[in-house]
Amino acid sequence: MSDLDVKFELRKAEIYTNPAITSAVLPIVYGDLTAGSRGIWEVPCIDTVNHVYAFADHEVMSVANGNSITVYVDGVQTASGWTFSHNNAYESQGTISIITFTSDQGNSKITVKGKGKDDGGGVITDNIIDIIYDFLTVENSFTLNNFDATKKATSHNVFSDKSYEAAGVIDQDEKIWDIVQKMIGSFLGYIYIDGNNKISMSIFDGIDPSQSAAPAIPEHEIEIKTALQRQENLINQCPAYYSYNYSEQQFDDYSSGESGADTASQNIYGAQLPGDDFELFWCRDSTSIGVIQDLVTDKYGFPLWEVEFIDQTLKRLFVDIGDFLAITTREIYDIEGDSWDQRLVEITSINPNFKKSTVTFKTVDTGVTL
Repeated sequence: MSDLDVKFELRKAEIYTNPAITSAVLPIVYGDLTAGSRGIWEVPCIDTVNHVYAFADHEVMSVANGNSITVYVDGVQTASGWTFSHNNAYESQGTISIITFTSDQGNSKITVKGKGKDDGGGVITDNIIDIIYDFLTVENSFTLNNFDATKKATSHNVFSDKSYEAAGVIDQDEKIWDIVQKMIGSFLGYIYIDGNNKISMSIFDGIDPSQSAAPAIPEHEIEIKTALQRQENLINQCPAYYSYNYSEQQFDDYSSGESGADTASQNIYGAQLPGDDFELFWCRDSTSIGVIQDLVTDKYGFPLWEVEFIDQTLKRLFVDIGDFLAITTREIYDIEGDSWDQRLVEITSINPNFKKSTVTFKTVDTGVTL
């Protein structure tokens, strides 16, 4: 597998004959970035003679298929004096999308709004799983075989079922791992390499995990190492920044989370907010933000057990991070004072010991009993 920990380097304007700044990067654009009253990302001048700017370092959705392009010169919207091409093999350096002005813009800062890649048939690519897959396979050298197909499909469906919409721009050289973590993390998801050396993705959907087939561990096969309930992990109100502006390097929108706060929890514990407000770089619509905030407060509105235990067998060696286990123990009690019987916990780490034929699991309680 290619290395996720290497730095992804965007192509630079130096590949063209007359760029304004040779080190200027050619951006990669996904999703719908047409909202707001300002330009969202800066486009570099790749030809000072013919006044050409790189909208994106690839083909994007055409105007005929629904793209809407807005151009700003030094922050002022400019409705004329330029043309747009969604696919242009400029100077034979590969297909890109460009904006061509009829006159020299000098040292003016040119920013834009618009839509990024589509599926080739006029449908915008805005599912974050599709975006990650495209970024890793088209813009990098990963292949379909590098992915856990089941988790990829499941995460894709969860994203669609929530009616989320993802959009963003890659305009800086960063580690591949950091880029994709920021993408999926904007929708309560995570990405990791599983035990089969496959890229696995998961998005929290708030569905009752009892709907999943969880392996059960009987009490006599468990040794509890630690069990903690920490109030500092309680979140009953979830403020969030969203609609990131790449040109100005700041978020354009903010939601305090007050409308989605867990009032029952706040009546007991007071307002409990995360240590830092959520920064959702790839989320741009208030509807998705509201869903995400509700999911967080529903799950973390009351303290959850963090449990580390030893499975005295290797029977559950096939499970992975993000899977569920059903455990029974008389050492932990629920809010009603009953000991855990078939309590579902979500796995956060796995450490097998083949010499002792045991597996140590770190887990977090789901609040659900089978």
